[in-house]
Amino acid sequence: MGVILIQIIFSIILISFLLSIPIGGIVYLILMVRNGIKKKWKLLAVQIITPVFLSAMLLGILNVYANYDHAKSLERIYATKIQKLPAPIYNYESERFFNGDGYSLTVYPLPKVIKNRFQKADKLLLTKYPKFPYKEGWQIVKWHKSPIDSKYKNYLSFAIISDGSPGMENHLQAIERSLSRPGSFYSFVYKGSSFIHKEVEVCLLDIDFFVIDLQQDKIYHINNNT
Repeated sequence: MGVILIQIIFSIILISFLLSIPIGGIVYLILMVRNGIKKKWKLLAVQIITPVFLSAMLLGILNVYANYDHAKSLERIYATKIQKLPAPIYNYESERFFNGDGYSLTVYPLPKVIKNRFQKADKLLLTKYPKFPYKEGWQIVKWHKSPIDSKYKNYLSFAIISDGSPGMENHLQAIERSLSRPGSFYSFVYKGSSFIHKEVEVCLLDIDFFVIDLQQDKIYHINNNT
């Protein structure tokens, strides 16, 4: 009850603040015009510089937080500290429907810090990572060494579909090869309803599939939402 009351009070304060912005802006503009008419140039300059300075400071804080949050999300996946991944070698993104349905495949060069971490894969990496903050109904399969377990091949098949886009087939074939031999790691998170259909154990709805190929120095990210 106390938590709900706090949420209600916070919502009222937030709505009041948002509603006050247009009114406050109009009043502020009137004061600026008034100081301009009265030739109070120093005060007018302060009135112009102050919101610019505060906006720049706010954007800077938001940028720092966004970078920090991105770095933490990568750490939750790869169990090591890294600010960002290199520019992708290949990136495909299909059109997305309003509910997020679509397909994407991104290929990155493998950073040394991640390669070193997986070359020294330990129990912590293979039992606790990735740590995905997904909602209820999603299932997480932690990092596994290749070759891929036979019980996960249906999930891989669902992830590596191709629509014939230039270059895509080559990368999907490279993923299959990397998971058919030692020297790679894979993990995925999926959502689906469980039932048997044509010997497939799970009717998948959505999947995020991750592959690290230590031999070819590549990272693969796949997202398939249906």
